[in-house]
Formats: sequence, structure tokens, C-alpha cells
Amino acid sequence: MTADRNRNRAFAYVVGVFAVGFAAGALAMNLYLASAESADPGRTSGRHESKKALLEKLTEELRLAPEQAEQIDLILSETREEYMRLRKETQPRYQDIRGRSRDRIRAVLGPDQLSRFEEMVRQRDEERKKQFEKDSR
Repeated sequence: MTADRNRNRAFAYVVGVFAVGFAAGALAMNLYLASAESADPGRTSGRHESKKALLEKLTEELRLAPEQAEQIDLILSETREEYMRLRKETQPRYQDIRGRSRDRIRAVLGPDQLSRFEEMVRQRDEERKKQFEKDSR
């Protein structure tokens, strides 16, 4: 009787640890994806608004004079360059944090989950690379 009880406790403990690990991994992935999307101040609702579109919107809604539009265009260009420099400076830190997070998530996952997670990571990295290349233009 005691052996069955201990076995049931051990099983419940293992299931509980797995459930907590799975929840923590899912939460970490969601937080990571949300923070990666919001890390770029130029984003609007998960999409980048082009400088041209922003300038057109400001010109229309604020009824900018041509001289004002030129000045704001220069400000937006300079600001974009500053953001890109900052992004290049901080990128290694983000990569380090991202790598540690992924390693911790991998430690929680089972073999089937791990292969799917690696595919998700690969897809996310491709999206990030494409976005970075687009932003660098």
C-alpha cells in the first residue's frame, strides 16, 4: 500500500513539474516574442510604418508647409539612423539573452517538442533576419 502511494506521489510530482515547466516555457516564449516585437520603437501594431508613409500622414493631418515637411523628413532620417546604430550596438546583448532563454526552454521540452521548437526558432530567426535586412535599407 505504501509503495503504491509513494509511486502515485512520485507520478503526481513528475506530472506537476512537467506542467509547471511547460507553462513556464510557453510564458517565456510569449514574453520573448512580445518583447522582440516591441523592442523597435518604429513599430506600429507589429508592422513598420515607412518613413514616407509617416511623413505623408503628418503632412496631411498637420497640414505641414513644404519647408516643415523637409525639416521633418530630415529629422526622421536622422532618427532612423540613430535607431539603427543603437540596434547594432545592443544586438549582441539581445542575442545572448535570446540564446540563454532558448537553452532554458530546450531543457524543459521533450524530444518531440524540442524538434518542433527548433523549427519555430528557425522560422523566427528567418523572419527577424528579413526584417533586419528590410530595416537596414
